[in-house]
Order: sequence, then structure tokens, then C-alpha cells
Amino acid sequence: MSGGGAADAADVAGDGAFDAEKAESMHREARFDEVAKYLAAHYDTDAGKQNPEVLYRLARAQYDAYEALPTSDKKGREAALRRGLELCDEAFKVDADHFGPHKWKAILLAALGDYLSNKEMIANTFIIRDSFLKAIKEAPNGIDATSEYGLGKWYFSCANIGWMQRKVAAALFGELPEAKYEDAVEWYKKAIEHSEQHKRFCLALAECYQAMGKTAERKQWAQKALDAPAASDTEKELVDKEAKKLL
Repeated sequence: MSGGGAADAADVAGDGAFDAEKAESMHREARFDEVAKYLAAHYDTDAGKQNPEVLYRLARAQYDAYEALPTSDKKGREAALRRGLELCDEAFKVDADHFGPHKWKAILLAALGDYLSNKEMIANTFIIRDSFLKAIKEAPNGIDATSEYGLGKWYFSCANIGWMQRKVAAALFGELPEAKYEDAVEWYKKAIEHSEQHKRFCLALAECYQAMGKTAERKQWAQKALDAPAASDTEKELVDKEAKKLL
């Protein structure tokens, strides 16, 4: 991603000092084009290319770009994910222990699975898990709700693979990781505890209890998903629609 000419980049970057809170504020407000331009402007500076705070947020911006593209644009969506992973690698060269690049590497790799062979996807499964775990280990106070939610999804997806599918996949592509729904529940609950914006986390937990055949818990967390405040109108519409099905 590039911010264009040096003069344009300087205008967007302001006084030249990267302001992480400014970038986070724009992202929370879903001003994705603005934050992408702000990050690209700093990336166009020598200091920005050596700042993992800039690099991992720019990787996140690539994920936002991927989500904004129509599903029919497969090439564009895959290119955005791969560029995001390249930015994570750039960040690792500066600081291999920064939690941000590890978190977004996991998220980007998970999304990239739609464009990979089954063998590649299975190989990446372990990398995704380990990247989320590394992100949590290196995060401030050892807490990162997004990574905890990501691990919940990871365990749920792996636990959801049937015995026969697992045997066939192992024979063709390699061993699949073992996982239990109880592990997913544990990580989802941690994510809910550590985040004020946990509407979709509650829905994921309700869906997990559905898979476990626990009706009371399913209804309880579906209602909590409905009651929780939404980060956006889109999230409210999507989560409420699915939560009502689980009551």
C-alpha cells in the first residue's frame, strides 16, 4: 500500500509522528479509508517501515480491504490477504515478539484458507493456533480479546470435524489437530470477559453450546448476544438475526 507522492504523504501524516491512538480511533469509528491513508503515509517514511505499530495496523487495513471487496472479486480479496501477510513478515523483522503481527497473521491466514489447497490449509491450521497463542503471550498483561476469540473459533472449527472426515483428511493431507468444544467455550468466555464489545463473541458461544447439545446454555448466550451493544448497525443486524434462531 502506498500513500502516493512525498508531499501527499506528509499532508496525511501530519507532523510526522505516528499516533497509534489516532489510528485506533479512526478504526473504531469504521473510518477504514481514512486510517488506511494515514497508515500508508507513515509507511512511506523510513521510520514507519521500522515501526511494528504501523506495520501490523497496515496489515489489519489489508484485512479491512479484503472484507470490503465483493466475494466475486476472488483475485482482489486474495491479493489483499497476501499483502497483509507480507506486512506481518516485515513487522517480525523489526520485532519478532510484538503481539500485533502475530494476531493479524493468524486472522489473515485463516481467511486465506478459502484460496488454498486442502493440504496447505491443514498445514496452516497449526500456524494459526500458534500465532494466536503467541499474540496472547506477548500482549499487554497477557490479554487480547480478539486473539482469544480467534482461538475459540479455531477450537470450535477443529472440534466440528467429524471422525470420518478427520480420518480421510489425515490419510490424504496430514494429521489434523485434536480439539474439544469445551476448549472453545473456555476461550470464548475469556474473550467476553476481556472485551466490552462482545456481541459476536456471545453469539459464537451460543453456537458452540448448540453443537454440544446444551439447550439452556445456548438460549442463555443467544439472549446475551441480543442484549449486548453492537459496534455497528451491520453487526447488530447480522448477530441479532442469527441469535434469534438460537432462542
